[in-house]
Amino acid sequence: MAPVRQSRPLYRFKPGETIPTGLKRIVREQLDSAIGQLNGQGKNRTEAVHEARKSLKKIRAVLRLLKKDLGPVYSVETAQLRLRSRQLSEIRDAAARIETIDALREKFAPELGVDAFSSIRRALVARREEFEQAADTGGVFPSVARALRTVARRVKGWPLQTDGFAALAPGIKKAFRRGREAFLCAREDPSPENLHAWRRRVKDLWYDLRLLEPLRPAVLENYAGDLKDLQDWLGEYQNLAMLRDSFAAQPELCGERDDIDTFLRVAGEHQAGLRSQALALGETVYRESTRRFLRAVEKSWLAHFPDSPEPASPAK
Repeated sequence: MAPVRQSRPLYRFKPGETIPTGLKRIVREQLDSAIGQLNGQGKNRTEAVHEARKSLKKIRAVLRLLKKDLGPVYSVETAQLRLRSRQLSEIRDAAARIETIDALREKFAPELGVDAFSSIRRALVARREEFEQAADTGGVFPSVARALRTVARRVKGWPLQTDGFAALAPGIKKAFRRGREAFLCAREDPSPENLHAWRRRVKDLWYDLRLLEPLRPAVLENYAGDLKDLQDWLGEYQNLAMLRDSFAAQPELCGERDDIDTFLRVAGEHQAGLRSQALALGETVYRESTRRFLRAVEKSWLAHFPDSPEPASPAK
């Protein structure tokens, strides 16, 4: 792919925008960015897939935020974006496995040496190249780009009517409540499945707060920072779990036995630390009730937009 630099789209409201106008603009810009990456405007194929999938995740976060207003459109567009993201997932997951090995090797270099896990890394690079070749042969990138252009043409007609904080409150309330529920479930049973489910809910709320970046007071800035740490730690934990599952399913494709045994030992230690960090921070993030959290967000909104229509009623 040609190394053409692509400007990053703005994932936040502009001054004076209504909620429907701002969110439709944000979605179209994210779609344009994803299409551009897939059409060769990214630095390389791996980076293009990563950036495109990030844009699709942001769009799906906007859809969840607007689910009530969108009605049946929500299910149609969510299903389409989920399908397109899955078409790119094998390449991205393969690249994430390599990044995970590199990060683990760097962390444990003093103990294991800079060449630790070399056979594993070679196997993972070969696997990624297989997925990339299959995507090229199957025309995955142009196919996904065409589908996203079709979604982009529909955005203008999305039935968004509600303006002001009332448009955002139901989605933000649900994101916080579902995150709290997922945290409690993970605290009770910190299995990889429960921690992964919690991470998804953490990312929902993190994306919501990123949309409000221009008007975040210190309290919401702290929330956003904590949520970023949580999703990073839980994501690293999940990537390690994904690698361990790969080794269990196909050990013959994953490197030499000594490298695998060493990986399993240090990865287990690192996962335990990540899990403890995340659960401890979760206690801080979810110590407030849903009602108090939503009031803090609404207070910030009204401080910047005192004439905002239809203020949200208190969360229950």
